[in-house]
Amino acid sequence: MKKLFYFLIFLANSVFAQTPTLLKDINTVGFEIPQSYCKVGSIVFFVHDDNIHGKELWRTDGTGAGTYLVKDINPGYAGSFNYTNELIEFSGLLFFVATTPTNGTELWKSDGTEAGTVLVKDISSSILSSDPRLLTVCNSYLMFTANALTSPTTADGFELWRTDGTAAGTVVMSNISNGSDNGQIIDIEYAPMLFTDNVFFVQSDNLLAGNNGIWQTSQSCFIGCTAWSTPSIIAGTAGAFYLLFNFNSATSSFDLFFRNTTFGLSKYNLNNSTLTSLCTFSSYYSFLTLVAYNNAIYFIGYDATNGWELWRSDGTVAGTALFKNINNNPTNGASEVNDFKICNNELYFTATNGINGTELWKTNGTAAGTVMVNDIVPGVDSSYPYNLVVDGTKLFFLTSPTDPNYVKYQAWVFDAPTSQATLLKDFTPIPSIEDYLVGTVLNGTFIFTGYDATHGFEVWKSDGTVAGTAMMKDISAGGSLPVSFLSVNANTFFGAIEGFGGYKPYVSNGTTAGTFKLADILLYHDYAVPSTPFFTNVNGTVFFGATNATSGTELWKTNGTVAGTALVKDINPVTSPYVQSSSPYYFCNGNGNLYFSADDGVNGTELWKSDGTATGTVMVKDIASGSSSSYPKNLTYMNGYVYFAKNDSELWRSDGTIAGTTLVKSFNLPINNIPFMAFNNKLYFRVDDIFGAELWSSDGTLAGTTLLKDIRVGSNGSYPENLTSTASTTFNKFYFTADDGTHGRELWVSDGTAAGTILINIHFEPPISAPLSSNPQSLTFVGNLLLFSAYTNNSLQGRELWRSGGTVANTTLVKDINIATNVSGISNQTYTPFPVISQYIYFPAISNNSIGIELWKSNGIAAGTTMVNDLFQGNYNDGVAPNAAMYINTSTGRVFFEATDGQNGRELWSFPFCPTTQIINTTVQTSTQKQQASTSLTSTSNIANTDFIYGDLDVLYTGGGLIQLSPGFQAISKQAYPNVLPTSYRQTVFKAQIGGCN
Repeated sequence: MKKLFYFLIFLANSVFAQTPTLLKDINTVGFEIPQSYCKVGSIVFFVHDDNIHGKELWRTDGTGAGTYLVKDINPGYAGSFNYTNELIEFSGLLFFVATTPTNGTELWKSDGTEAGTVLVKDISSSILSSDPRLLTVCNSYLMFTANALTSPTTADGFELWRTDGTAAGTVVMSNISNGSDNGQIIDIEYAPMLFTDNVFFVQSDNLLAGNNGIWQTSQSCFIGCTAWSTPSIIAGTAGAFYLLFNFNSATSSFDLFFRNTTFGLSKYNLNNSTLTSLCTFSSYYSFLTLVAYNNAIYFIGYDATNGWELWRSDGTVAGTALFKNINNNPTNGASEVNDFKICNNELYFTATNGINGTELWKTNGTAAGTVMVNDIVPGVDSSYPYNLVVDGTKLFFLTSPTDPNYVKYQAWVFDAPTSQATLLKDFTPIPSIEDYLVGTVLNGTFIFTGYDATHGFEVWKSDGTVAGTAMMKDISAGGSLPVSFLSVNANTFFGAIEGFGGYKPYVSNGTTAGTFKLADILLYHDYAVPSTPFFTNVNGTVFFGATNATSGTELWKTNGTVAGTALVKDINPVTSPYVQSSSPYYFCNGNGNLYFSADDGVNGTELWKSDGTATGTVMVKDIASGSSSSYPKNLTYMNGYVYFAKNDSELWRSDGTIAGTTLVKSFNLPINNIPFMAFNNKLYFRVDDIFGAELWSSDGTLAGTTLLKDIRVGSNGSYPENLTSTASTTFNKFYFTADDGTHGRELWVSDGTAAGTILINIHFEPPISAPLSSNPQSLTFVGNLLLFSAYTNNSLQGRELWRSGGTVANTTLVKDINIATNVSGISNQTYTPFPVISQYIYFPAISNNSIGIELWKSNGIAAGTTMVNDLFQGNYNDGVAPNAAMYINTSTGRVFFEATDGQNGRELWSFPFCPTTQIINTTVQTSTQKQQASTSLTSTSNIANTDFIYGDLDVLYTGGGLIQLSPGFQAISKQAYPNVLPTSYRQTVFKAQIGGCN
C-alpha cells in the first residue's frame, strides 16, 4: 500500500515506517460466529461455519459430545445458509430455510438426524428460489411467505403459504399480489381465537406507501381443518407496517395493534370490528418495539416535551400516554427503550436515563416500580445489555460495555427473586461483536455464543453460575498457520490450513484478491523432517507432493494459477484394495530437472526425476533391485550431480542416467538426516562413524571423501548442525554449531580444512563441571556478516542477537533487546535462518511484556535493530509466534509472514520493503509551473538548491525508501507573492510518494 504525504511549504528528509497488512484471513473459522439458536425438545439447533462445510445446521444437547453437524446440506465451502438464518420449531421438528445448487433457496425440516433433514417442498421450479420468509407457527400449520417462480422471468411476488410439514400439504393460500413481483408480505401475526384460527399479515408494495394494508384469513376450527377463508383486507389499515396481537383479559377483548404511515399507534378490535387511532407522532422512530404486559401495550412514543420515551396503552385513547420519562436529560432526551422480556411477572427492558448510560431496567406496571436493575458500568458509560433470555425466574443477557481501549463482551444472569446480577464470564477483549451474538435456554442451561482468543467465537453454556460457565465445544480452530514460503517471480507459494486437516497449496502476489487456494488437495509432508519445504522451484515451475482421493499422494506442479495446477503423473497407479501413493519427497532442482524419491509400487522407494511432463517423469535407477528400496534422502545438487544418502549409510551421486548413478562411499554407521551443504566444490555432511557424529566432506570421489575434523575426540561426536555458507567470493568460509565436550554447543567457522576449523566461544564457562552453551541458532549471512541468536556470556541477557565476521575478536552482541535480567529477547523456538531484505534481517522478538512478541529487524548494529510494528497491541499479546514462518519475495518487494492481530487467528500478513534510496535532482523551471489545478507533474530527478515551485499546481515526486531535497527548495503559496500570482490561484501543493513503501 502506498500513502501520499502532503507538504504545503517544505519537505524535510524522511524515512517512512513499514506497516504490515493482513493479506487474507484464510481460516476464518475461529472467528465465525454461531448464530440463530432454536430449541426443539431436548436439542438446540444453530447455524455455524466450521470452514469445511460452510454455514450449515448444527445441534447440541448441552454437552461437547452431543454438539455436532446435523447435515452437510450443500457440500463444499459455500454452505446452505445465505442471507437468512430463520429457524423455528413446528410439530416437534425444526423448520428452516436452506440453499442448494439443485433446488435453490427453499423450506427444509429436520428431526436432528442427517437422514431426517430433508427438503419440505421445491416451491420454485428447478434451481430457482422461492426464498421462504417470516416463518410463523399458526396452530396446526406453519405459515410463511414465498415467491413461486416458474421461470427466471416470472414475477409472482411473495404470497402467503402454509405447510403441515409435508410436500402435499405445502400450498399457497391466495395470490394477493396479482402477479406483481413488487408485492411483499412484511409481517405475520397469529391470533388463536375461540373456534377459529386467525392469521393477520401486512401486505405492502412499499413499507410506507402504495397498495398495502393488514389482511386476514381464518380457519373454522383448531385441529384438522383444511379450509381457510379467502384473505381480505381490513378497512382503514392501509399504510400499516407492524402488527401485535393482544388479548386483554380485563376487558375480554381481542385487539390488533399496529403502527402506520401516520407514525402513530392504532387498534383494531376483533370483537366488534372497531378501528381506533390511539395516538399520532410527528416523526418515525426506527425501533418499533411493542410488547403486551398486564393487559396493556408498552411501546416507544413521543411528545415535544419529553422526546422518545416509554409509553403505555390500555387500548383506549384516554389510556394511551407517556408511562415514564426515563431520560429527562435536556440535551439527549431519548431513553432508547428496547428488548422487552417478561420474567417473574415483571417487564424487563434496556434503557438509558442520561446519567447511567444504557443499562437493564424493569417495571411492575407502575411508574414508581419502573427502575434500573443494575448499573453494570458505573457512571455515564453503558453496558448495552442485549439478547435477553428468560428461564423461569432467571434472566440471562449479554453486554458490550463501553471501553475506550478495546471491545468488551460479557455474559450475565439476573436472579429476579433476589435482585442479584452476576457476571458469568468476561470475554474481553475480543476483535469485534455484532448483535447476532445470541443464545437460548435448554433444560435450565443458557446456550450462547462465547469467545476466547484461542478458540474464537464458539458455543458456550452456563448454568447460571460462574463455575458452570464454559465453552461447550471447539467446533473449529481459527488461523491458517501459513508455512513453507517459496517465492517465484511475482508469486509467493505457501501452505495454509483451512479448517480441520492438513495444509493446502496457496499462492499470493501480495494482495488480498491475489491470495487464493490453487487446488483442493492436501500438501504432502514428512512430519519426521518438518523443516523440509513443501515446494521446489525448477525454472519457474513449482513442484510439490499432494494428496487427493483418486490418485493418493503423488507429484503435482503449478505455475501460480488454478488452471495451471495439476497432477504431473500418478507414479503409483494401484487402486486395489485401496488407492496407493508414491509419496514423492526430498525434492531437489538438478540442472533443470526435479529429482526426488518415490515408490511406484513395483521397485520400492528409489531416485526419480521429472521435467514437468508425465512422459518425462521417470525412475533414474532401481538401486536396490526388485521391490526393495534405497530410500534416497538429503538430495543436494553440486557440479552436475545430485548427491544423496542411500539407506542412511551410503553416499551416492547421479547425473540423471543409470550409468551415471554410482556409489561414492559406504559408511559403517548412518549418515545423519541433516541437510547437506555444497560449498567451494565440496559436499559437507554429518556421519555417525567410528569418530562419532562429526562433519565430513566429499569432492565426489572415494579418495576425496574424508573427515573434516574430529572436533570431539572419541566416539561421542560433536554433532555438527546448522551448516551455513554464503555466495560471497570475498568470505571463503562457512559456519556451523558443534559441541566439543568442553565448551558446550558453540559457533564454529571453517575454511574447509581441519586447521582452519576453529571455535568461536560465546558463552564462557565458570568453574563448574558441566559446560554452558550459547547454542547459536538462526545462522544467517548478510553479505560477509553472520547474524544469529545466542545466549550471552554473562548469563544476564538471555538469548539475544549476535554478529560475527569470522573471528573471535569480531564476534559480538548486537543488541540486548529485552533488558530484563536473564530474560531473552529472542525465543529459543526461533531456530530457522532469518529472512534477509536489503541488508536487514527480520525476526520475532520481545522487548518487554507490555508489547509481547512482535516483528523486528536489524542491519547488524544496535541503532539499526528496531521493532517493525506492534501488530497485536496490549500487554503480553504476541502478534508474531516465536517460530512464525517468514519469507521474502524480491520481485514484488514484499515480506510475507505468519502473525495475528488478535482478531483473525494466525494468518498471512505482508508488508512492502524499500529496496533503494532515491535522490530527486531535477531542476523545475518556475516559468513552466503556472499551470491549472488539474495538472499533475511527476518527476524522479532533482530539485536544485534555489528552485521553488508555485502556481495553481499539484506536483508529485516518487522515490524508493528515502526522498532527499536539496537545501533551499520551496513550494510557494500565492499569499507569499500576491502581486505575481493571479488571485484565482490556490496555494501550491507538493506531494511525495515512497514507491513500494508505507
